[in-house]
Amino acid sequence: MIKKTNFQFLPFLFITLFILSILSGIARTFTLEDILSAPFPSHLIASSKIDRVAWVFNEQGRRNIWIADGPHYKSRKITNYNEDNGQEISNLCFNPDGTIIVYVLGGAPNRRGEYPNPTSNPKGVERAIWAVKVDEGKPWRIGEGTNPQISPKGDFVIFNNRGNILIAPIDGSEKPRILFKARGSNRSYKWSPDGSKIAFVSRREDHSFIGIYDLEKETITWLIPDVERDNYPVWSPNGKYIAFIRFPGAKADGYSYWRTAGVPFSIWVVEVKTGKAREIWKTSKGGGFAQYYPTNPLV
Repeated sequence: MIKKTNFQFLPFLFITLFILSILSGIARTFTLEDILSAPFPSHLIASSKIDRVAWVFNEQGRRNIWIADGPHYKSRKITNYNEDNGQEISNLCFNPDGTIIVYVLGGAPNRRGEYPNPTSNPKGVERAIWAVKVDEGKPWRIGEGTNPQISPKGDFVIFNNRGNILIAPIDGSEKPRILFKARGSNRSYKWSPDGSKIAFVSRREDHSFIGIYDLEKETITWLIPDVERDNYPVWSPNGKYIAFIRFPGAKADGYSYWRTAGVPFSIWVVEVKTGKAREIWKTSKGGGFAQYYPTNPLV
């Protein structure tokens, strides 16, 4: 004899069987290939002058730049890289009027300076600065390097290649040239608002300096150089001041940002014309800078 109480479980049994049948159907139509083939967006940027955004889509390993214009933001692809060759696209930036995108094609090198070449391309690979007109979609190569920064006038690009800062016309009409020669590894560069000067960091193992290169005079001015580690320079909107973060100089055993206790630091502001500087803030005892991110902490 079947007990009456057993019938109480029948609705739950039917619901369970119904859900399992649905999941079974999904499993038959939604495969691992479907998951891996889904496009993955990254490196989203926006134009400062017009209603336009751009990003990188990775579709089954094929990376391309896409854009969308407001107000409807209908997306379209502007590059045509059709191979799954493992070459990254990164560091996207618009020119001032939003008609050209400058970007980096190729991955970062390993400790031996070798670029990633997962397809074993016998011709080799590189990491280089490229540009493309949004309305034409025909990329052109500017030069080997990374981290491009377009001038405020939109006519030149500066970028880094193995510790040197290079400059080249954005249209690729001339080969890149080293902007200046200085000791150390020179990077973290920023155009002044009027495009006449470039602030940068000169890293010299246990210390680093903030420098300003004057493009017209072809001179370098160092901002209150010391035995500390100065980093992350930013310009004021009027171009009269530079702010940066000052860390302690590295000790013999060095130090790492990736530790439980933060690295103490202070924020300084320097008047570019006179060189007068003042400390406007510093960490309290026990506080500090614990990580690298964000990459532009003073912006």
